[in-house]
Amino acid sequence: MTLALDPARSRAADGRVADRRILVQPGRNAFPDMVRFIAETFGFDVLELSDYEIHRALSKRAHLRGLIRQSLELIGSLGRLRRCRVVIAIGPISYLVKLLRRLGLVRYETSFCLGWHVRSPRWFPVFRALSRLDGAGDRYIVFSEFEI
Repeated sequence: MTLALDPARSRAADGRVADRRILVQPGRNAFPDMVRFIAETFGFDVLELSDYEIHRALSKRAHLRGLIRQSLELIGSLGRLRRCRVVIAIGPISYLVKLLRRLGLVRYETSFCLGWHVRSPRWFPVFRALSRLDGAGDRYIVFSEFEI
């Protein structure tokens, strides 16, 4: 895992830094301190999607509209995603990144799905079904109640 995040491996042959690492942040309020730390420490470019209040009590329709808007923005950034080797995606948008890989539109080597916090066991079957999108290089970073 350390090798995948090694800053020296993202350098192009002529010495300039290639666009090879992207952190997909679903809005500026999604773990801003952690995003800044990862970007500065490991040299990730941040792809910030539009904000919507994912942690606020909204209707299912409002959450779906927010996810659709962010998904369209992510698809609009396919050019940047195609050139990356490592992707970190925060929250539900990570499944769209995996789906794009399954469709052959993105060819990353390693992905990290970050920021998951599952409160209810009723969601476990859904996540098991979505895990079928996983490839050999897909990893999860799940937070405990204490870490949240």
